[in-house]
Amino acid sequence: DQGVFQISVKRILYVETAESKNVLIHLEEGTVTAYLSLRQIQEELNRFGRFYRCHNSYLVNFDFIRAIQRDCVLLTDGKQLPVSRYRRKEMVKQYMEYVGGLL
Repeated sequence: DQGVFQISVKRILYVETAESKNVLIHLEEGTVTAYLSLRQIQEELNRFGRFYRCHNSYLVNFDFIRAIQRDCVLLTDGKQLPVSRYRRKEMVKQYMEYVGGLL
C-alpha cells in the first residue's frame, strides 16, 4: 500500500538503506518503505536522541539494543546489524549516555 503513514519513533527498531534511494523502516510489527534517503531520515530522528548511525547503511534505535559487540549490534529481536569500526567507539559512548539518562 502506498500513502502517508504516521509512525511512532518508539516502534522503530532500525532503518536501513534500500534500493533507489529509499529506506526500509523496520518496526516491531513489520517493515515500511519510505521514499527518503537515510541521511534525511537521520536528520528527522536525531532530535529524539535514541538513534545512531552505526553503519553507512543502518540507523539503530538504542531502545532495541541487547548488546554491542565488536563488529555488530545485537537487537532484542535477535537481528544483528553491522557496526563500522570507526563508528563503534562513539556509538558505545552515546549509548552509555542514553542508557545512563534512563536510570
